[in-house]
Amino acid sequence: MINKIKEASRRIRRTVAQRGGRNAIANIVRRIRTGNFSFSPAQPLFLDGTHPFDRATGLDTGGFIHGSQLKTGHPFDLYTVSYYGSAPSLVQAVLDRWIETPPIRSIEQYTFIDFGSGKGRVVLLASKLPFRSCIGVELNPGLHMIAIENMKHWQQLGSAASPVQSICQEATEFQFPLTPCLVYLFNPFTSKVLARLLDHISEAFANRPGELDLLYVNAEFDYLLEQRPGFARLWEMPIEMSAEDAAADLLHMVDESAKFQDGKQRQEPCSGWRWVGKSRE
Repeated sequence: MINKIKEASRRIRRTVAQRGGRNAIANIVRRIRTGNFSFSPAQPLFLDGTHPFDRATGLDTGGFIHGSQLKTGHPFDLYTVSYYGSAPSLVQAVLDRWIETPPIRSIEQYTFIDFGSGKGRVVLLASKLPFRSCIGVELNPGLHMIAIENMKHWQQLGSAASPVQSICQEATEFQFPLTPCLVYLFNPFTSKVLARLLDHISEAFANRPGELDLLYVNAEFDYLLEQRPGFARLWEMPIEMSAEDAAADLLHMVDESAKFQDGKQRQEPCSGWRWVGKSRE
């Protein structure tokens, strides 16, 4: 009984950290109303399904791993969200939209950076374009090592038009290169961590207006960018993934308790942003 109380307490703290107090209370109330008092998923926390991208390439970029199984010992573990890779069709669509914007510099001058890169799927897809380099930043060592193996195989296939790299590091400690940068976020963090990352970007690019663009997929915390001086919205639109991706990706079928959900839309809210620098008024 004591162990169950401790586990429930731990999960409530995690919910508060990720959702905020008001949303956490609403979640608990919903559980009471529906009679769902179980804080542990009825299904295994790791759900595996071979994504068509992996079948075609022989890579390992798919599956779903619940956030509670991604512990690293870092203080940010409390804010870790579950892992599932971005749908390839979404990645391609937001990159195409960014190219249409257009960038201030040529693609060859940009460093592409995926924060919360997991097994590296987005970095691999981005490397099909001639970026200066493509970097994945991932806190979890296990996912980082899988990404390294995927990148080696990707290069052996001859699929990379730009250098690829995975770095095992907390996002707000990343040292940005002195090149224009394109940042990709597949809603990898809770609002608290995202706010810290935006602080880090604001400091790193304080004297470099126009040298950072940001692509935000599943833009749950878009309001943080709206409120942040120095960021200008380039575009905002829902992007629909392909039918193949919608059928394969667990993003549209699993909720926070790892239970399959029906009737989810195939669209993701996406937005593009540019760091234009803070006003000197």
